[in-house]
Amino acid sequence: MSKKDFPTAIQNFISDLISYKTELSLNVENNLDEAMQFQNLVIEEQRKKVSKLIELPVDSISYTQRNTIRSLGVALEKYGSLLADRNNASCMDFYQEALCMYEHINDQNAQSTIAISIGNVYFQIPSLYDLDQAIYWYEKSLNLTENIDMLVQAHALNSIANVYSRKFMDVLRMNKSEEKVLNLANKALKKYEEVLELLKTLPHIGHPLPVHDLGIAYNGIGCIYGNLGQLDEALPYYQESIQCFEQSEDYNNAAMTRYNVAIDLYRYPEQGRLEEALLYAESAMREALKHGNHTKGVAERSEKLIHEIQEKLKEGP
Repeated sequence: MSKKDFPTAIQNFISDLISYKTELSLNVENNLDEAMQFQNLVIEEQRKKVSKLIELPVDSISYTQRNTIRSLGVALEKYGSLLADRNNASCMDFYQEALCMYEHINDQNAQSTIAISIGNVYFQIPSLYDLDQAIYWYEKSLNLTENIDMLVQAHALNSIANVYSRKFMDVLRMNKSEEKVLNLANKALKKYEEVLELLKTLPHIGHPLPVHDLGIAYNGIGCIYGNLGQLDEALPYYQESIQCFEQSEDYNNAAMTRYNVAIDLYRYPEQGRLEEALLYAESAMREALKHGNHTKGVAERSEKLIHEIQEKLKEGP
């Protein structure tokens, strides 16, 4: 190593050390505040490196320089995600800056991924809640990944389906017209079916079958049919969802899906399926108790539901 390269090597070592400490604080010590402090230091170091590069014409940027710009984007995106986990609306500033970095180097895959994150902000953070903006960013992600990354496409499609599902639930609660309810239900169902079709093609192009993602899509379809009171249509999708969650060792969602089935069967007593509801509620509690604190909330809700169903059964038809 020449003397000229030595300061750069020291800088890289310091950056790597700070990044390591960030991961340690976040994933091992579970100290989010400390992780955010270290991640902020990472961003400051990366910004120093990028400040002059960002002014260069895109065509003149070397492979190494592109990676330096990308590294700042990744650091900004990570800090944004830490803020988003706290429902902090300022996460949007970091996501947007990261997007600018990815656009500068024409990294469409990274742009697509962060577009989903921005959509999630509009979908999940109360102070910025805007379902139309969420769809805009999810569709932007979908367009960016066309013929590039089918799994990211599936995630974008699933996110769009989730928005239509939320809109469907909103109009259902507000007792809007049946036409409007069914229109949104059908839009969500169509998108979930597209997700399933896309995910099932992945093994044919050398990717492993994303079982957990399948479980999420199956669950989404089950929830829509369940909320429409179409229980015979809902149950096969719920059962597929449970199987996928268990196969991917997501026992919390597997138990939660059983609980949701029990709720759907319970709230339509005119269909005479209370005993079936009780079986699902008992199964949800039993499976939740197997996995300790991670599924404690599902176990508690299931136990309460079991008592309600038992009281209902005592009342008779």
